[in-house]
Amino acid sequence: MSGTVVALPAAAVLLLAALAALAGMVGLALAMDEHAPARPAWLARLLAQPAGRTGLRVLAGLALALSFVLCLQVDRGSMALLVWLMLMTVGVVSVAWTLAWVQARRPPSR
Repeated sequence: MSGTVVALPAAAVLLLAALAALAGMVGLALAMDEHAPARPAWLARLLAQPAGRTGLRVLAGLALALSFVLCLQVDRGSMALLVWLMLMTVGVVSVAWTLAWVQARRPPSR
């Protein structure tokens, strides 16, 4: 054991940052009452209490913070902030389109 550290390539770190940003946006969206119909049954049971929704919001915020930290690992501060904002924008649009698609596929309620 020589104690060497193997660094991930920048592309891999940015991919992890994008996944963390997407996870954060999914968590924030599913914690909102407006998106309750899109929740899976197990998540609906978990989020029935306010503490569950608060916990999901905290986890989503931590995922977004992790995404920013990963961006900082690849670029200097100003560029990392720009990349992070773009990743969050892509995450928000992806979640919005996915939730709209899920809602459109649901049979109409009577």
